[in-house]
Amino acid sequence: MPTKRLIEALFPRSRSAILAVLTAAGDEGLHLREIARRANLNSKTAMRELHSLRSAGILVSHQIGQQVVYRLNPDCPICDELRSIIRKTVGLVSVLRAALEPLADRIEQVYIYGSHARGDERPDSDVDLMIVGNVTLRELSPHLREAGRTLHRVINPTLYTPEEYARELNANDSFVARVHTGERLDLIGGAR
Repeated sequence: MPTKRLIEALFPRSRSAILAVLTAAGDEGLHLREIARRANLNSKTAMRELHSLRSAGILVSHQIGQQVVYRLNPDCPICDELRSIIRKTVGLVSVLRAALEPLADRIEQVYIYGSHARGDERPDSDVDLMIVGNVTLRELSPHLREAGRTLHRVINPTLYTPEEYARELNANDSFVARVHTGERLDLIGGAR
């Protein structure tokens, strides 16, 4: 089932867009105009959704000068689950999966590792992406650059052919073996 249909069944588009923007922003939060710009919403719609989410306890806000900054409420009992749903449907995982779709027939495995997989990313964290396939960095670059713009993140790909990956996976204490068995978010493939 396409992940876009899942999120549309749970939340209106404007709400899921705001949650995706604030999930990507991390603990720093964002002010109304920046949220509206990144979510591609008008300010009135964004404000209505922000008030609704804050009233429900999903968001918290604080004032900095003349601006009110919003962020996900870490004390909300469903905060971690909500972040996970957003990442998988309209956030990081969904955007990267869609970006790599045109090359999927030549890719065996793609997963996110590092801070985003562990859930301890910061607003300036890049996205560490392991890609195993018969593609070149030149072919991947335009797709990853566009995904990075959408996510407001730098995408840091690590690329191996299937043969190189298998060799590194079997090497003692290799980088590949450590990230392969560590925390990760699978995008394509995913057999451990």
